[in-house]
Amino acid sequence: MLEKHCYAIGGRINFNYDTVSLCHGIDIGDRIIWNIKENIEFTPLLYRQRIDELIVANNSKCPVCSGCSNLIEGFRKSKKIDIITINPMYFCQCRCVYCGNFRGDHHSLYDPLPIIKSFIDEGMISDNCLFDWGGGEPTISEQFEEIFQFLLKNGYMQRVNTNAIEISDIVLNHMDNELVSLRISLDSGNADTYLSTKGRNMFNRVVENIKRYRSKSENILLKYVITNTNSDEKSIEDFIRLSADMGIRAICIDTDMLSYGWDEYPDLLRFTEKELNAAHLLRKLAHENGLKVQIGYVWTARNNDVPSRDFNQIQSVSELIENNETYALPDELSEFHRKRIAEFAKGIVPKVLASFETLYSEFRDKKIILYGAGHNGKHLLQCLRKFGMDAYRFCDREKEGMVIDGVTVCQIGDVIETMDNNTVIIITPYCVKDIIREFNEKNYEILRGKLYYIDEFRYSDRVLEEME
Repeated sequence: MLEKHCYAIGGRINFNYDTVSLCHGIDIGDRIIWNIKENIEFTPLLYRQRIDELIVANNSKCPVCSGCSNLIEGFRKSKKIDIITINPMYFCQCRCVYCGNFRGDHHSLYDPLPIIKSFIDEGMISDNCLFDWGGGEPTISEQFEEIFQFLLKNGYMQRVNTNAIEISDIVLNHMDNELVSLRISLDSGNADTYLSTKGRNMFNRVVENIKRYRSKSENILLKYVITNTNSDEKSIEDFIRLSADMGIRAICIDTDMLSYGWDEYPDLLRFTEKELNAAHLLRKLAHENGLKVQIGYVWTARNNDVPSRDFNQIQSVSELIENNETYALPDELSEFHRKRIAEFAKGIVPKVLASFETLYSEFRDKKIILYGAGHNGKHLLQCLRKFGMDAYRFCDREKEGMVIDGVTVCQIGDVIETMDNNTVIIITPYCVKDIIREFNEKNYEILRGKLYYIDEFRYSDRVLEEME
């Protein structure tokens, strides 16, 4: 019987904020091989031991990576590491609706550079290894410049995934080096879509920064992560037009990874037929405008027939321009997605707000009903008042008739009887799935288009400080 292996086991490593992992497994979750809480040094020897243990475990009767489409019988184990991801922190200036990596510190809990040096000394990293910077926003990490310069000096390729809200001088000054490329997640073609998807009023600033980077090099990939906030035709057409106007030669079409997330996540219809059709439209328009297209590997996740691995990773835009797409878009939704959206496919679902900045921009003149008068609801009320807004009512059946912080609590039925076109309802409890199920069972069709949800961490004190 042939052994089961995966390209990431021995071929990839991720240096994260507080862990080391082999993959960011969409199918089954990250395969973590070291955690800083272990209080032992991560060395080449420990890495080899953990790899050997994982290989044995994956070829047992109960493989630890069972269910992952990348675990393939007969696939040869990688001899050297050829892709290293560096995620030095989970802090970012954006509030992307599809990501929560903006709440951490500006630095990693450990320094990956000595580890990288030891792996190089042991001959464990291939000469053409790609160092892929992520995060958070890597360019504002305290560790970025030192590691970036070391890798550049030693002739390694680096791809910096950035939001381009800030210009990185060290990246800008080395954009003429073929070893350096940028992948910028713009996710929009106009300011309104940027705000609803990225959660910040930074569109014009980002566009100007992209132009500065482009003036130095064509080695830039503009990324469009498709979710239900940017899957309309206008946003896609604007993105293609803007890309062409800026002289961008290649784009990346990717999906919202949270659409693969836990079942209780509030925005159940984040990825539907509409989003898949948007991806096909984006690719079609890109080709019509002479743009090359990279298809993100995430598209194949949750499909047991198609591994989500990316063996032939396009490592620079110049390679992409000379080659075809790395993946084809699927013609239909995966079975995973079809099952996930089945219950609410025709029902009422909330629109998820990317940030309090999005809420403020869209609703400062609206009559706001806060559904839920618990901790989250009261906290959101305080935030509204901090920025000159207020709530018209709380809606909470367990506290009906009470007055909380000066706001009357009523039932949802009372709201429905009196609501007008200027009314919006913001759900604050996390048990959104149960709430929406109840609304659909009672056929509250009048709530369609008026229902929203925002996670509490998107209006935390630190997030609000950046708005002031």
